[in-house]
Amino acid sequence: QSKYIQKDLEIVLFNTLDTKQDLKIFPFGKLRENIFSLCRASLVVFTKHNLGSIKKPAMDIALPIIQKNKTPYIYSEINSSLIQFFIDSSKPDCWGGGVRIKSISKEQKLFSFCGIGDPDSFLQTTKLYEKNIVQHTSFRDHYSYQKKEVRFLKTLESLYSQHHITGILTTYKDFIKIQTLSSEFLRWVNRKKLSFFVLDIEIKVDDEVLVLEYIKNLIP
Repeated sequence: QSKYIQKDLEIVLFNTLDTKQDLKIFPFGKLRENIFSLCRASLVVFTKHNLGSIKKPAMDIALPIIQKNKTPYIYSEINSSLIQFFIDSSKPDCWGGGVRIKSISKEQKLFSFCGIGDPDSFLQTTKLYEKNIVQHTSFRDHYSYQKKEVRFLKTLESLYSQHHITGILTTYKDFIKIQTLSSEFLRWVNRKKLSFFVLDIEIKVDDEVLVLEYIKNLIP
């Protein structure tokens, strides 16, 4: 994002889940520059276009600006699939391999959480499993489960005691961090027979040819 770096190609990712408030300059919103800076972009990608409501207030503001400037733009969508992980019963200190599944059974009671920069997209993606979720928590981005392991385990113990949770639903980014937790944590998960349901995200753009052409034109 530095203006001091000479760029051959500037691709801007614009989150369509953003609100009008988000388009204000930080710290009052998310922007680091005025929205009219979009005119400098080589290409604007409106991301997560299939999530949320049909109304996209932030995109409705940005779109006329880039159209007037004739800035190329495309849309991208998020598609998700589920991977179920268990602790290896023969090795209670180790994770077993993941298994791709099509759905979560209605008997599952889940604790849903994420520690990402855009937790709203996770909430939108997990709406299919609302009936399974007994509680959701959004941690701050780059949350360290390793440093907060004792607190995190106490949260799970409380949810298990109060709601008899049977599993956990989270992002792949968060699950990778969970995998680094201590043997004590893994043994507790194994004793309670908790499953980890992980959302595997795939991003699909509506005009891959256009993006590839921009990149190819930069190759000598």
